[in-house]
Amino acid sequence: MIGGRLAFRFKHDRLLMMSSEAFSNVTAAKVQISVAQAKQAALDWMSSESKSLKVLGVESPAILPVLADGRAPSYRTVRAVIVATESPIGRWTVYVDAQTGSVVARKQTLMFATGTIQYKLSRAMARRPA
Repeated sequence: MIGGRLAFRFKHDRLLMMSSEAFSNVTAAKVQISVAQAKQAALDWMSSESKSLKVLGVESPAILPVLADGRAPSYRTVRAVIVATESPIGRWTVYVDAQTGSVVARKQTLMFATGTIQYKLSRAMARRPA
């Protein structure tokens, strides 16, 4: 299940609590597309974004909850295809429906940020030889 979580809390080397955030009453659909078909579907779908595409891998089938407009989630059995692009630079997870071969969603997995770091050195640190 993509997006589900399982948590364990320990205190004094003992298991204190377990919790999960998973969707209930979910069944997986039969996988009908091959790894090659999933790769091709992802490449075809991403071809409008970039001409330099490279498939880095295809993951095992998983269940993807699809949330739309406050409605109850629907569940799709998908193959996640990892696609890298060079121009613009990116690394995408493209979710391909494991029954129909249609693309369900994609997610950019590279994160970019800029910022400024300010720090203050003590005089002792400033005089220390390199």
